[in-house]
Amino acid sequence: MHRALSTVLTAGVVALSALGATTANATFIDQGGGVILDTATSLEWEQNANHGQVNWAGAGAYAAGLTLDGGGWRLPSLSELQQLYTGISAATGCTDCTGDQGLFTGIQLGYWSTAQYFAGQPGALYVGFWLPNYHAGLFQTSQGWAWAVRPGDAATVPEPASMLLLGLGALGLAWSRRQGQRR
Repeated sequence: MHRALSTVLTAGVVALSALGATTANATFIDQGGGVILDTATSLEWEQNANHGQVNWAGAGAYAAGLTLDGGGWRLPSLSELQQLYTGISAATGCTDCTGDQGLFTGIQLGYWSTAQYFAGQPGALYVGFWLPNYHAGLFQTSQGWAWAVRPGDAATVPEPASMLLLGLGALGLAWSRRQGQRR
């Protein structure tokens, strides 16, 4: 009887490992209300990525003033935008990741980051979404798009494989105790 339980538990662990491998690639989760959670970075992004063009200061003001889902938004860093592009590209297979991609809508050519520099005039780095790893320096008075981000709460997102594995383990423990009581 114990050998049968061992075989069932082993098969369950193998099946759950396979399930975990497929869910690891499902990086983005729709939180509702126009908010998408990136579980790889624990950041929340606006679902709608098109609010018209603004200069760099306008982009920062837009993000800080956004009241979507309770507020707390800001302009993303250069690396956060690059990670978002990488995640969207991996999830959808896009290279030109403009337009509607996965759960996101209205992705534009590129977005302002918080990265600044000075080259005669104040500038900021702009991350492109039509080419992989593209970013350019633009004067802060130039027009570009803003995409707001905020820290997310990835701890509230259940991981299906772990939950199923925990349940299967509890079931096996209960069955084992029941068998022990019968003796």
